[in-house]
Amino acid sequence: MRLPGKLQARMRASAAFCTEVAADVVSQAFRFGGGTAMYSSHVLQKCLRDINAAAQHQMVSDRAYENYGQFTLGLPGANPMG
Repeated sequence: MRLPGKLQARMRASAAFCTEVAADVVSQAFRFGGGTAMYSSHVLQKCLRDINAAAQHQMVSDRAYENYGQFTLGLPGANPMG
């Protein structure tokens, strides 16, 4: 079953927003983790690296918001994965 394009775009934009929030939360946790959070063996260091790597993925980029906006405005040629 294939989901409608507008729903795909909405889900992708939601994922982008969740990724942004997660990155903010982890950054704050790292900030308040103190000096030991700087060590590569510290769990917050790993979390910070992981969330920043995930945030670089094309599926959760700012383009997701643009695609959703195109569908919402009914622009021709809108592509949920473009």
